[in-house]
This record gives sequence, C-alpha cells and structure tokens, in this order.
Amino acid sequence: MFEPVIYGLRLIWSYMMLVIACKEAERSQTGSNPANNGPQKPPPPQIPVLFPKCVPQSKPDQKLNRASNRRVYDLFASIRKPTDINLEHIQSLNIHVQHDVPFEQLIPFHTTRGGSFLPPASWDDPSVEPKDRTDMPKVMLCTGAEAPGSSLYQQRKEEITGNNEDSFRAVLREQPRQGRPSIRLKHYYKFWQGLQMMAQHWDSPDDERVLEGDTITDTAKTEQKTDGERSYDGRRIGNGKDMPESYRENAVKSFIEPIAWLFGCTFKFVLSFPICTTILIRQSSPSIPPRLSLQTILFPVRLTLSGSRASPDSQKARRGYVQGPIFGVQCRPEIFTPPEDAQTNSEAATIDQLRELGALLLLAQERGREGKAPTKPGEGKWYTTKPRWGGGIGGVIGENGMARGTNSDDVARETPKSDARRIKRSRKGSGVDGYKRLDPGMGMWDPKVEYVALGREKGDDGDDVFLISSLYHHIAILRLHIPNAASYMHFLETGTFLSSPSASSTLSTDPPILHRSRWFDLFDAADRVEAMRGLWGMCAYMMRERSGDEDGKERWMRETPKEGDVVMRH
Repeated sequence: MFEPVIYGLRLIWSYMMLVIACKEAERSQTGSNPANNGPQKPPPPQIPVLFPKCVPQSKPDQKLNRASNRRVYDLFASIRKPTDINLEHIQSLNIHVQHDVPFEQLIPFHTTRGGSFLPPASWDDPSVEPKDRTDMPKVMLCTGAEAPGSSLYQQRKEEITGNNEDSFRAVLREQPRQGRPSIRLKHYYKFWQGLQMMAQHWDSPDDERVLEGDTITDTAKTEQKTDGERSYDGRRIGNGKDMPESYRENAVKSFIEPIAWLFGCTFKFVLSFPICTTILIRQSSPSIPPRLSLQTILFPVRLTLSGSRASPDSQKARRGYVQGPIFGVQCRPEIFTPPEDAQTNSEAATIDQLRELGALLLLAQERGREGKAPTKPGEGKWYTTKPRWGGGIGGVIGENGMARGTNSDDVARETPKSDARRIKRSRKGSGVDGYKRLDPGMGMWDPKVEYVALGREKGDDGDDVFLISSLYHHIAILRLHIPNAASYMHFLETGTFLSSPSASSTLSTDPPILHRSRWFDLFDAADRVEAMRGLWGMCAYMMRERSGDEDGKERWMRETPKEGDVVMRH
C-alpha cells in the first residue's frame, strides 16, 4: 500500500540531491575560475609570504651530561602553552642549524662508490639528447629492484613543468586557451588538482591583475576595469588565512607520491584524526598520536605523513603492515606577519623551529627501535600485576558488577525494565573485566609498523633523518644528522648514557646538525623541478641497498605477487 508513496518520495529526494549537486558543481566551477563570470569584486588582500628563521647559538664545545639533561627535562616540563617556548629550549638540545643548504651538501654521498644520489646535470640539460644522457651508476634498492633511470625522471619532470593555467583548465575539464594544446596530467593529476584548489587562496604567477584606480599590480596577464572601482578577473576567491589545511596536505602529498612510488615507498597517516580525503596504497588508519618521549614527558608532535616501505611479507602487506619510518611530512597552517615575525629568532620562529625539531627527533626515536621489543607503560609494575581493593563499604566488586552485600532482588525491583535492559547491555564487555585484568596501558609503538632504520648502514652509529616541511604553498627538505644516534636518543629518553651512568659522564660526540634547504614555491615551475630533484636524491639515498641486509632483499625477491596483492612497478 505504501510502496508507491515511498517510491515517489525516493524520486523526489533523488531529484533534489541532483539539483543540489549541480548547483554546487556550478558554484565550484565559477568560484575556481571567476573569469567565467567576467570582472568581479576583488578578493580579500593577500597576506605576505614570510618565512621564519631561527638560528640557535649553541657553543661549539658544548657537551651533554646528566646536569644538562636535567635542564632539558625541567625546560620542557615547564611548557604550559606555546608562548612558553623560547630559544633556550632549542639550545638545550645542542643542535646546530644551517640554513639554505644546497642539495649537493644536504644529500649525503654514497659510502662505497663515492657518487651522488642526485640526478646528473645532463638529465636537466635540454640540449642533450636522451640517448646521450649519462645515467647514474647502477644503484640497487633495498627492495631488490634497480633505481629508476633518466627516462622516468624526464617523464615526471614533463608533468610538473606545464603551464599552471593550462593544467588548471585540464583539471576543471575546461577548453584550452586559444592556440594552446590540451595536456595530459597523468601521475600528477592529483597534485594539479590540489594546486588548483590552493590557487583559490594564493596568488600564482598566472593570476589576473587587480586594478585600484590607475594603479596596476604586476601579478597579472589580463586587465578588467569598472567605473572607478576595483575589479578582479582571476582564480583567487580568498586569502591564505581562509584556506583549509587539507588543500595544502593534499597538494604536498600528491607532489611527493609519484617520486616516492618509483623507489618503493608508501605513505602512512600518523595523525590522530584524518586530514586528507584521498585514498593511498597500503594506507592504514592512525591509531596512536605522535608523541616524543623525553623521560617521563610525552611531548605532542605534529606529523602529517610518514614515508615507509611495505612489509616484505605479502600477507602482512595486505593487512597494512609497513617498515620504517623513512622520512616524514609536516604541513603547518601557521601564518607569520611582519614586522615582529620577520626578525631572526623571533618568538614565532622559535616555536616553528621546535615543531620541526620535534618531528625529526620523533622519527629518529622510532628509527632507533630497530631490533628492540615493544614495552608498555607499567609493564611488570605492582599496579599492573597485584590485585587491589580500595576498601569501600560495598566490598570487592563481584562477578555481576555489583558490590557485595547488595541484594540483587531489591535492585531489580527498584530499577525500571528499560533501565535494567540498558544496564545489562552496557555490562557486556564492561570496564569491570578490564579492572580485574589489571592490563598495562597502551604502548607508544604502532602495532602495524615494523621499526627499521632504512638508509642507515649496519653497524653505523650515526643516522640521517629527513623531513619535508611545508608552509603556505612552499616546501623545504630538512636533514638531521645525528653522529651517535643511539647514545643521543637514549640520553634524551632516559637521562643516562649507554656507557656509564655516572654523573660525571659526558656524551663526547659531535652535536647533531640540522641541514635545511631553501623554500621552494609549488606555483613556480623551476622551483618544482628543483624540489623534485632533491626528493629524488633523498629517496635514492634512503632506499638504497644496505650492506649486510641480504636477508631482507632475498625476502623481497622471493615473495611472488599473489591474487589481490598491490604491486608497484616502475
């Protein structure tokens, strides 16, 4: 009887959803390209792009000892809000910082053959024929495959050097401009999609002009003018303060993915809440928020993505197990305003530098877990092994979850049936069972991560930790070199030394050095190519075959793809 009515309501609902979807698509189309509607009201003024700079003045002969570790603990324990952070917190870590380091110095050389992992200069020389380009010396990856060559590099390079406006039109499925050919975005389609969404909030080199009276800015290609009023004929509909964080994260992730996949890298979300909406290969949901352990302090860290390698075991890889971490990605929405933030070692610059150092130290801490067994808080302690009772009036909690001495019939008579059913339903797997088991707390190790320090030679005390940092619409590559990683990280975690726990003992190694590149603009084609060159060298270095790692390589080469496996090919 009611089936025709229900069917009619469904049709009406479907029609309403279709109308709403068409309206949203039309609004998105005209909003992303306001030129379709002609001159319009100018968007809010753009905020200046200002990068913080923090240069901690650590003493060259400064050494860490037990007294300095107590100072580190007291300093970080006193933090109650971000404004409590000052330059003394960074100086206590005894880390030296070098800015604007070229990739030739940032990416280490090969330890055996002495060559560079960066693409040769002939790969970027347009006058050199493809057949005459000198390939890099044969480099085997830790997956058992050979490192990608110049042909794949040129393919990726051509996809990111296209004109911004032409690529945006291809993403929006618009007709190409007159006299311009249509282009195919291929592997970088998601990157151009994310960059087009960022162009709604940031000025790009291909943006339109803004006119104010007779004054014309130099960020344009066409002009529109109304009677004595400002007008705008570009893609921007807001400024950087209004841009959602997911726009930046999607664009940065999609810029790194096509390069990382060539070397067998995959990504894993490490935030406690989802940010990106796109689906990744071998993606597993985050379960444990990233926290840096400084003795008894769990310092929260912002880390967007973590680069890893899929598990050599195909069964584990199918369930989302990964090995790593290899590198980290940190996207931050902070905006820095002049003149106070333009000064070196300003408060905002110091806080931002500590955010990056926190992510780098967390990655170093996770890489140092190779070969160790996970431990849980309170494991083996009396409060997780010895049953106890608080001594209340009702006595020890019984099997039915009620205190002793309480008549269950009286409770049943006084409790309504609906409440009784609700109580019975809530007791199914209730917290009483967990109270009786006395389980230790949840550990800080991700159960789906096999912690392996990929990129570090067997028996080498030092470690190199990489981080891709992103602000505004720019990215930078950072490398933290720790000469004695095991001793330094053990010193920060426990306040003691691996060799001697005496108070006079000193960590007699060179201090860690943070190398950071300049900032690369994702809206600029030349900067995109240079950033891709650095990412290429970073992945080649971290994914190289390690000496003494024959077991892992044999497992990779022995595992044959099975039905349902996801296989990444060059």
